Amino acid sequence: MLHTLLQCDTQLFIFINSLAGHSAVLDHFMKLVSQYGPLAFLLVFAALWFKGSSPQKQFENRIFVMLAVLGTALALAIGTGLGTLWFRPRPFTVLAVTQLLPHAANASFPSNHAVGCFALAAAGLKYSRKLGTPLLVLAALVAISRPYVGVHYPLDVLAGAALGWITMTQVYKARAALRRTATLLVYCCEWLGEHFPGLRTLQKR
Repeated sequence: MLHTLLQCDTQLFIFINSLAGHSAVLDHFMKLVSQYGPLAFLLVFAALWFKGSSPQKQFENRIFVMLAVLGTALALAIGTGLGTLWFRPRPFTVLAVTQLLPHAANASFPSNHAVGCFALAAAGLKYSRKLGTPLLVLAALVAISRPYVGVHYPLDVLAGAALGWITMTQVYKARAALRRTATLLVYCCEWLGEHFPGLRTLQKR
């Protein structure tokens, strides 16, 4: 069963990756999404950290951002553990691929890009559909781009997406229990912002 699944996964990877190298525009777009898509998520949540029509609203936004950070960190930690338990070589180490981006030959399963992006997309949807829907679209594009540029199998990104989404959903369900921890971390960040000049400048923006 697993052997058949992996064979199908490999064939799907070969199909997706075979699309690379034929259109300079599409190749460039996929490379940009793959490299900088995760950064866009970080910028969105950084902006949310500073957003708020009142001090109380800003503080609640910061609690939300901190819960998103905790959920993403947990999902990535679980993903790292899974990659240690089952080391799957990167496709470019075992197949003739069109590799558009350089990458270390570390564990392919699951995709950390997919884990992080889908975790934050799930968090964004919990905040609002207006925020979450574009993030979900971007997460899907990042996931598709990984096999396209030759660094992940489709199963890697599917598993990563599921892991990120499920983990963040569970963290959100447990938000009441985690609020004290998130609040403490927010206070720590605000203290750092008050006591270090560079961070204080950001804090006042």
